[in-house]
Amino acid sequence: MPPPKARERTAAVCGAPAAAARRGQAFSDNSATLGIRTCCGWSFGHSRDPVVVPRCALSVGRPINLLVVTWLLCNSGLAQMTPEETARRIDEMLTASGWLVQTKDKINLSAAPGVAVVELTFKTGEPDYTLFADAKAVGTVEAKPEGHSLVGVEEQSTKYVSGVPFGLPAWKSPLPFCYESTGAETFFTNRLDPDQRSRRVFAFHRPETLLTWVQQEKQLAQRLCELPPLAAGSLWLAQIQAITSGTNWQSR
Repeated sequence: MPPPKARERTAAVCGAPAAAARRGQAFSDNSATLGIRTCCGWSFGHSRDPVVVPRCALSVGRPINLLVVTWLLCNSGLAQMTPEETARRIDEMLTASGWLVQTKDKINLSAAPGVAVVELTFKTGEPDYTLFADAKAVGTVEAKPEGHSLVGVEEQSTKYVSGVPFGLPAWKSPLPFCYESTGAETFFTNRLDPDQRSRRVFAFHRPETLLTWVQQEKQLAQRLCELPPLAAGSLWLAQIQAITSGTNWQSR
């Protein structure tokens, strides 16, 4: 139990953990520098576990707000994964999505419907992972440390997918699918789309999904752009706007 003065000083950040959890406000605590202990008995200790910031700590007018926010911002980088942890995290993400991760000295493309080979040599370098669906290359994954901006990394992926080595079985050349990931965030580009652009995804696609896409004559984005003219006479204005905004999403 903190002394009276400490309790008085830290009362501004005290709150029911259950109420805070319901708000879903969690942060990674990586330092004991601030040393705040609440009268509920829980604290910002030296731990990498998520710490829930209570509702009252975010209320307007609390004098300690600036101190809490500054501490969180200054220490946010301390929880970043090491390169080894990033690689392990991406391995886990690929495995969870149905990919079998293999090293290039132990390749067996028939071992699973989807195989991710680590650092396979291309003409233009070594992508961190080369994805094989049904024993043919279909895309790459470029890994970056957590905190590294993924903006611009797509150009590096483009260089890799354009350098497919001679004799490597591939569905298309250049390879159609590119991922860039830090383990905390992942971007994806479908190079078969009429307007190729990188977008954020929550997980890697399953091998079956990429296999279906790569064999389609036209991608969904292109099919949406080629819908027949809308029969506007039988629709409300709100319905027309909803349909046209959905089909024109690529022009935004």
